[in-house]
Amino acid sequence: MADFKTFIRKTIHFDRDAKMFHHYGISQRSFCEIQAQRVLIKKDAVILITGPTGSGKSTIASKLCFNFFEEMDNSMVPGEKMYTDDNFIIDPEDYATRMITDKGSVLFWDESRDGLSSKNWNKEINKTIVSRKNKNRKRGIISFVLLPHEGEVDKSFLKHVTTWIWIKERGIGQVFVAANARMGGHGLSIPNIIERQNKWLKENPSRRVVPPIIHPEYVGNIIFGAMSNKQEKRYDALVEKHQACGKLSEEEQAEKNPIVDEKEIDNQIPLILDAVANGEIKSKREMFEKAKGITGLADKKLISCFNRHLSIRGLKKFNAFEV
Repeated sequence: MADFKTFIRKTIHFDRDAKMFHHYGISQRSFCEIQAQRVLIKKDAVILITGPTGSGKSTIASKLCFNFFEEMDNSMVPGEKMYTDDNFIIDPEDYATRMITDKGSVLFWDESRDGLSSKNWNKEINKTIVSRKNKNRKRGIISFVLLPHEGEVDKSFLKHVTTWIWIKERGIGQVFVAANARMGGHGLSIPNIIERQNKWLKENPSRRVVPPIIHPEYVGNIIFGAMSNKQEKRYDALVEKHQACGKLSEEEQAEKNPIVDEKEIDNQIPLILDAVANGEIKSKREMFEKAKGITGLADKKLISCFNRHLSIRGLKKFNAFEV
């Protein structure tokens, strides 16, 4: 009787929307084909992969990109494949650029560099990425974002995640997607999953392993082995290549990342000037730095853009000595 009373006080139980098997498997090819279907209807996919260092985040992303997406045709750009090694990214600036220049491609954003440390997620580049993600949702871009812990991701970007792969142990990833297949369903909320899991552990103090089927977002496990020698050498070469690049000068960065089309610049600069007019931005230096963070343009080009819009408004131009 006591056990029954304990049971009825519990609030977290197995969910009928979840795959009702602890070891339900999703093949790697099926996973890639499902993501590619989103591209056909011009929807982006953001796949967050988290797990401790050495758990296999880079391994599963590499295998999916090297074995499958590299063979798939880009349905939005005829004659191109969805993934090439040019799509391997470690710098957030690169990702911000590719978000608005690519269509129908797969971006592999690796986590093992300074570019994705949690401190950088609070900087201007994070605001730029979130802003562009809000505005560019129909370019059919599939993004693999790799981080040791899901808590490192800015909350504003987290809401754009469409699939979460949590590496339970090396070779096994639990896959979660939005539970919106029925009325009253909801988008993928990783904080809700974590909160539900913690509550289940409190209500089941004798248990140490949480069954994933308490989550309506759970759709199964993706199983993966180690990289082949060829794949490992290829991945290591990509990492080494990006390491060797180091930090570029402003001019080199601008040349490497020719940010944005002119239309987006024309949309952004007036907004910044409006912020100056209403007092949100207090100085030319602050205005210049904000614009630089958003556009990634070199000083000379950025001043030219500003002066063009200042002329339109009948305002005095400024030069490099003023910023």
